[in-house]
Amino acid sequence: MDLIVSVLSDSKYYLESLYNRASQELGDKRSDKGEKLAELFDLLFEYIKDSKFERLKEPSAYDYSCKKLYPEQNTSQKMQRVVLRGYKHNDKVYHTIVDMGS
Repeated sequence: MDLIVSVLSDSKYYLESLYNRASQELGDKRSDKGEKLAELFDLLFEYIKDSKFERLKEPSAYDYSCKKLYPEQNTSQKMQRVVLRGYKHNDKVYHTIVDMGS
């Protein structure tokens, strides 16, 4: 039981520190937010240890650089969402879409 508590405590600390670091970096007006979000998601997905979970190497149908806007991203000529690399879980492909607001 102590081992479980220790692992959960470490996980909580790791995720909180990731969140705090990302919040601080995303608040910096000079930083490239898309790049920081991609880095955050990569760190988060590295942390997931599940044999059914696989991070995709390629962006599949989406543009990895996020320079090309897709219909669901291009509303009123402002980027509404950033699409990052997807992942696979139980052989089904999902995409990581981050809502950037309007």
